[in-house]
Amino acid sequence: MPCEVNKENDLILEARGLSKFFAGSDQKISVFEDIDFQIKRGESISIRGESGSGKSTLLNVLSGLEIANQGSLIWEGKMVSGRSLSWLAAQRSRYMGFVFQSYYLAPELNALENVLLGARIAGKVDSGVIDRAESLLQRVGMQHRLKHSSTKLSGGERQRVAVARALINDPPLVLADEPTGNLDESTGQAVMELLLDLASTESMSLVPTMGFKTVPNYTVAKEHPDYYIGMGLTAENIADKYGITRLQSDTFAFESHQKALKAQAAGLFQDEIVPIEVEEVYFKEGKKHTRKYTVSADEGPRADTTIEALGGLRPVFKMGGQVTAGNSSQTSDGASFVLVMSETMVKELGLEPVARMITCTTVGVDPRLMGMGPVAAIPKALKLAGMKMQ
Repeated sequence: MPCEVNKENDLILEARGLSKFFAGSDQKISVFEDIDFQIKRGESISIRGESGSGKSTLLNVLSGLEIANQGSLIWEGKMVSGRSLSWLAAQRSRYMGFVFQSYYLAPELNALENVLLGARIAGKVDSGVIDRAESLLQRVGMQHRLKHSSTKLSGGERQRVAVARALINDPPLVLADEPTGNLDESTGQAVMELLLDLASTESMSLVPTMGFKTVPNYTVAKEHPDYYIGMGLTAENIADKYGITRLQSDTFAFESHQKALKAQAAGLFQDEIVPIEVEEVYFKEGKKHTRKYTVSADEGPRADTTIEALGGLRPVFKMGGQVTAGNSSQTSDGASFVLVMSETMVKELGLEPVARMITCTTVGVDPRLMGMGPVAAIPKALKLAGMKMQ
């Protein structure tokens, strides 16, 4: 029977022994088992795991959108396990906000109307709420896009609107399901910093989920931005530092492309590539097809590449930037990839490794130096370390 439980240490959300499973053909499929979870008011906790590990299902259970098969769920000291769906829905509208990976903005509404939609669901829209919606959009940097249709916004702008919508009812808890999953590195970091900043100023708790990918410590990244600079952003920084224009980047890429094609035609790389048999599976007109062929040359260079075509590509690392898939080695470096795995996995998959890693080390070098390339970076790095080349 639903009951009140004592608040301990101002807990905003608590789970006790939560388990969730689905019925399978011959046995139940467990999503997660015996989850104990607590979050206090003002805390931010990240839930991480591989795709399909149950992160979204856990958030759904914590929010009451799905019901756990076992265990107890407590919101702000109230036992909610066993409550009716209508009661959960009414409480949820004021108790928590949601930020989704895919934004889920109404396409027929503008930015302000999308934020107000959260208040309409809670049944309260007045002049004060409208003022709060405009204030929230200003805080997330969208004051200049209040009346713009959500379909005219970029991914980062849509997520900022979604963040404002999640906060419109002043909830004590916000659940964010991979909020940066559809964003580029720079925009994703900005959105995450925004969420953390708002969590501290709005006195709310934040529970974001993340996949297993390189995600920086956002607090450290904010205080020390040089600690986390991806290769693509490094390229953008180098372009800004030396005043390199987009046309110059595309022209250099095109000329390099042509040189590679000429060298390839002259057979200069033939002794560097080991021919390998490849089986390709593809679908055409709804039917599965398979073809085998031999890769004996770098397939990267394309004879039909033009400067005009390169100029039509969109930036991939920074909104309004100039680094694209056509002019950056950061997105097209090499014709293959290196897969590092354990010896156990190699044996299980029956693979034959091409190399064995004995040991490795990481040396800290300012990414802005590395972005200049080894010729310029190595002497500068050595100088910073009090050394010089002999």
